[in-house]
Amino acid sequence: MKKNILAAIITATVVLSSQAFAANTAQLVIHGTVTDTDNTCNVTPSGAITGGTVVLDDIKVSALEALAVNSPSLASAKDVTYKVEDCKKDGKDYDGNLNVSVAGDYISGSPDILTNQAASPAKNAALALMNSNDSSRVKFDGSTAQTVAYTAGTPATLKYKAAYVKTAAGVEAGDVKGVATFTITY
Repeated sequence: MKKNILAAIITATVVLSSQAFAANTAQLVIHGTVTDTDNTCNVTPSGAITGGTVVLDDIKVSALEALAVNSPSLASAKDVTYKVEDCKKDGKDYDGNLNVSVAGDYISGSPDILTNQAASPAKNAALALMNSNDSSRVKFDGSTAQTVAYTAGTPATLKYKAAYVKTAAGVEAGDVKGVATFTITY
């Protein structure tokens, strides 16, 4: 069974225009998911996740520049937590292991750093994700699947920390945005 969790910015936009002698129009983008309740888990985000998005506190260029290349800024890290419960397989309560992998666009040669996809990107700044249990870095090529024991009736918790990371010397101000997809299989 497979459950995808998209940790990204999902937007609903309304565009209004008014022109002389023309009617106003509105466009609405709606996203949704159809699930198979016989083969799924309920996944509830918590920690710093709001509406599928984690917003890190601003960081000063000087603070990020002071870090070693590829070292996350733990001082500004935020908790990324998912509660997994009510897992079903073939309509029955599931007991066993959950395998959690994470995928996303990463910097070539550095699968543990998400590519900065911001419209006005900060120079030499990106994002990293660490496992809260052992501080290991998540690789966004899906190769570092985490195995979590799951018992029906007892929620499992997936805990991570998201942080800024310096990708090279010469950090400059701008925005930082990365998109990661968590996949749970069992």
